[in-house]
Amino acid sequence: MNDIQSTKMPSDLFNPQFDGGSFFIPGSSTGVLLFHGFTATALEVRGLAEYLHDHLHCTISAPLLPGHGTSPEILAGTKYLEWIEKAESAYLEMTRWCDQIFIGGESMGGLLSLYLASRHPEIAGLMLFAPALIIPSMSKARFFQYFFFSSPKKLTPTLPGYLPWQGYRVNPLKAVVELGRFQDIVMKELPGIQQPMLVFQGLQDETIDINSSRIIVNTVGSGVKDLVELENCGHCILLDNQREPVYKRALSFIKSLPDPNE
Repeated sequence: MNDIQSTKMPSDLFNPQFDGGSFFIPGSSTGVLLFHGFTATALEVRGLAEYLHDHLHCTISAPLLPGHGTSPEILAGTKYLEWIEKAESAYLEMTRWCDQIFIGGESMGGLLSLYLASRHPEIAGLMLFAPALIIPSMSKARFFQYFFFSSPKKLTPTLPGYLPWQGYRVNPLKAVVELGRFQDIVMKELPGIQQPMLVFQGLQDETIDINSSRIIVNTVGSGVKDLVELENCGHCILLDNQREPVYKRALSFIKSLPDPNE
């Protein structure tokens, strides 16, 4: 797409050949703000962004979060408040362009979406993709952060039918602990969230506790909320081989909610 404005990535990444920087796609007064997951880049949400723009001509923003797209050492020195600050600034920038704004996020990006919803009741709706509310290994990270810099990931070449993932080859443990602190903040905010919500959870997810999505749906105060569980899907839902029905369901969700300009 010729109208995508983006920034370039350094090469210290898994799949460095792709552009995973922040991007902005101008469109209508309906906006969709998308957040990538922990250790990933904005490449993670680009497929959904282009799909929604092609079908709705909506304005899209997808920021690269602090500590990401650079090096694991920089992420290790990043605090969760910096992720919140970036999310807030991206949302406020979007309000300059759009009258109706939807927010979506993969994994940690889902937590940022929930946090913004708790602070901005005017947000039109939320789309969460494997929101990382609970990570089974968090207690280990809190202990081992004092002895080890990181834990390795099991990364393999992109399988046929999947989109490529880009990000760090390791999980910096101090950053994992910051994610845990952010999880605790978001958990407390859930009952006050009222916006319509669509949540996707892969039942083959080995990164987070799959009960995370169920807890969110059962705890938020939203009158309109739906949980879609995908039998053959892992953690990176937006890159998985089941992404097409996910994209279509997200599109239908946005179209189902009233536009304040009509």
